[in-house]
Amino acid sequence: MTSGDVANVLRGGKITGIEANDACWRYQSRTNRMTVEFCFRWNGVDATHAAPNEVVILSARRSKP
Repeated sequence: MTSGDVANVLRGGKITGIEANDACWRYQSRTNRMTVEFCFRWNGVDATHAAPNEVVILSARRSKP
């Protein structure tokens, strides 16, 4: 997969929440052919009141060729 593929899956896939980790919720975006798992990350001094400013890709895979 390319970074363009990942962006397209994030943009056009069905997004669901998977589970809560210590610091973030993990999400999954899925199309008919690809799946991307991701979370949001906060960078800054006070992350409790800030909006997330990064998307972290945890995994990306093709489910069909």
